[in-house]
This record gives sequence, C-alpha cells and structure tokens, in this order.
Amino acid sequence: MDRTTTTDTAGNAPSTEAEGALGTRTGTPTRRPGTDGACIVPLPGGYHWQNPALAPREVPDRHQEQAQRAPELKVLYRMLPLPPDRPCRILDLGAGYGTVAGAILDRFPLAEAVCVDFAEARIAVGHGYLAPFTGHFRYVARDLNHLQWDQDLVGPFDAIVSAYAIHHVDDARKQALYREIYAHLVPGGGFFHFECIQAPSAPLRALYWAKEGTTAWERRAQLAAASPEPIPAQPPEQQVPALETHLAWLRETGFVSVDCYWRALPLALFGGYRPLGDAS
Repeated sequence: MDRTTTTDTAGNAPSTEAEGALGTRTGTPTRRPGTDGACIVPLPGGYHWQNPALAPREVPDRHQEQAQRAPELKVLYRMLPLPPDRPCRILDLGAGYGTVAGAILDRFPLAEAVCVDFAEARIAVGHGYLAPFTGHFRYVARDLNHLQWDQDLVGPFDAIVSAYAIHHVDDARKQALYREIYAHLVPGGGFFHFECIQAPSAPLRALYWAKEGTTAWERRAQLAAASPEPIPAQPPEQQVPALETHLAWLRETGFVSVDCYWRALPLALFGGYRPLGDAS
C-alpha cells in the first residue's frame, strides 16, 4: 500500500514531518521510511519505483503494518464480495511488496492472489513478505501504463484491488484501466481503490499534508477566505484527480454501488461492483 503523495502549495514534495500527520504508514518517493531512497525524483508513469533504492531493506512486519492500517482494512474486508468457504481469486494492481494482498489472504485463507508490479526489487521483497501464503499468491511483472491482460492475467477475478498506484498513470489511462478492470471482474465482483485524492483548494491541501499538530485554527484566514486559493497547475506526475472525478469515471464505466467507503484527509478507499446481470 504505497503512498506517493501530492505536492504542497509551493510545488514541493511533503516532508517526512508532513507524512506524520497521516500516521507512520505514509511515505513519499523522496523519503521512503525503511529504504535508501532519499532524493529520488518522481517520474511520469511512476517509473521511479523501479529504482532498487525504493525497496525496503528488510521484509516489513506484516502484522504491524496491518495494525497501522486497521481502520481502512476493516472497511475493505466489509466491502469485499468474497465467499468465506470456497476458493476465489483476487488481483492486486501495483501490489508493491504485497501489503493489501497479504491482508486479504489473512482474512480469506482460501483465496488466491495475483500481484502485479513492475519493480523487480519490490517483487523480491514481496516474495518474502507473502511467504506465509505460499501456494496462494504469485507475482506477475506488468506495467499499469500499458497492462497486458494475457497468460498470467486471464480473468475473471472475484475482486480487484489497487493501493496508491493508479495515480501514477495519466487520466486517460486511468479511465481505460477502469474499463479493463470492469471487463475482468466476475458479475457481482468488486473493484476497491485506495488512492490519494485532490483537495478542493490550496489551503485544504496544505492543511491535509501539514506536520503533526497543525490545526485549522492556525490557518483559518486562508481556509475561510471568501474564495480560497485554488490549487496551482502541477506537472502531470504530481496531479491527482478529485474524488468526485474518480466516482464519475467508475459510474460511466458501468460500476454500481459506487461510493467512497472510507476517507482520512487526502487518502480514500472507493470503488464499485460489476452488476450481477452483466455477463457480457
């Protein structure tokens, strides 16, 4: 569940202090806890994640990570349309070392997870991270910028998940990927997307990513201005759509029961389901 954050109002990546406002689980490409990835500049398409320096030096503690992410994972478990008593298949797009896949396999021991990532060093860590589920997971090296749905990625899947990865592709590719995801779900299956989302204004975004302890009281003049400052133009690799934009794209694709299921400041879990009657 990797989180490459947006920039602040000056166009700079948030500092480690800013990440702390959202808990120790957050991180940026330039300062990734547990890695040697200082000063790695984000690239369009997310290709900076292929740098071996952004892979954890040690296999992370799975149970500790799940405890840190308990609120959002609790919601994800509720929303997953997976049978508790028979095998099922999930697909994790941009899986990294397998945080979300591992959490699902813990909760659904009969499930099989297919994990997609394009960073060899992170896939190597993932094999260690998911070792307790040997026989129930496999990695497939693919690039979300132009995903090949063949051979090892033949569907359909009961659920498809993605965590803080799809924001790396451009908006046209996001919409195309939503259509591909829909086509590879079983009728009744669901897509669940953890993602960074854009704030409505520059003051809100600055508050969302501020250092721990910052409150609206200190920034009330900017937040409560008659016309809060809009977010300035950003390069494509640092842009993220608003939540409402994502939900509209999902509905246009054909998903139903589309909603935001959990949110904490600029981090959200949203998605929808393929209708049971759609067997096309």
